[in-house]
This record gives sequence, structure tokens and C-alpha cells, in this order.
Amino acid sequence: MNQYRRTLPWCGLLIVVAFSLASFDSPRAANPLPSEEANEAPIRALYKQIVDAYNRGDAAGASALFTTDGALIAGDATRYVTPPEIERFLSQLHAKLPKGAQFIATVTDVRFASPDIAVLTSEGGWLFPGESAVSDKNQGIHTLVAVRQEGTWRAALFQRTRRPAPAPAAK
Repeated sequence: MNQYRRTLPWCGLLIVVAFSLASFDSPRAANPLPSEEANEAPIRALYKQIVDAYNRGDAAGASALFTTDGALIAGDATRYVTPPEIERFLSQLHAKLPKGAQFIATVTDVRFASPDIAVLTSEGGWLFPGESAVSDKNQGIHTLVAVRQEGTWRAALFQRTRRPAPAPAAK
């Protein structure tokens, strides 16, 4: 009986380590399971709807995809809260960028904080007319926090963080 008392704490430790390793999911982003793809699909679709609406010049359509208290944090760290503020910002941004500029982004990860809260990250930026790729100065990392409310996914937060330009090559 005494020998079981000594091994019991070690069994508990092994179980904790096993669960920790099983939940570590860095390879998941590269090869999601079919059920994960199905769970991620509405989050990816929400992101695509926001980007597509903006690229069409439809600031109202893009901002309508946010929650009533949703926020957008621009690359310069300015914060806009509520769909009307977000719409105003997107309209102004669209008007000041060159005609034909497109927001291009590639989703890099989708994770769930709970069944009704997801975090999507992407990379990309502004592709200006005449460019074949997003320039280094226009690159950024984007985060979308999506929440499911009454069965519908909405953006609670979209944040763009500018990526610093690469350092000049040493001479």
C-alpha cells in the first residue's frame, strides 16, 4: 500500500504533461483537422467579407460586420469604436488611398478562446496600382477577434499593426 502512495503523484504529473503536450497545437495551423476547418470556415468567411466590402469601397458594408461596440485599431494606433465610427474611418481611408488600391491579406492562423470567441491572424497590406506585391512599407500583421452572438459571427476587434521596414543591407 505504501508503494502506491509514492507513485500516485508521479502518475498525476505524467497525466498533466501528457495533456499539455496533446494541447500544444503549433502544427495545427499548417494542417488543420477537417472538423477544425469546418469550425474555422465562418471566421475566415467573416474576415473575407470585411476585406471584400472594403475593397469594393463599401465602408458601410464592412462596418456592419462589427458588433455594436466593435473596435478597429488602425496601423497608426488610432482607435475607432462602434460601426458608425468605423464606417467614417474606412470611408476616409478609401478616399485618400490611390484609386484601385486593394487590401490583400493571407490568413495565418485561427484559434478559439471558447466556442463563441475566435482570434484570426493574417499578414498583408495595401497593394497599390501598378504593384505586383505588397511593398515592405505597406506590410502589416492583422488580428481579428470574432464573437458569435445569437448564432452570427461578428468582428469585436480588428487591429492592424504595421510591420517595420527591413533594415538596409550592410555595406
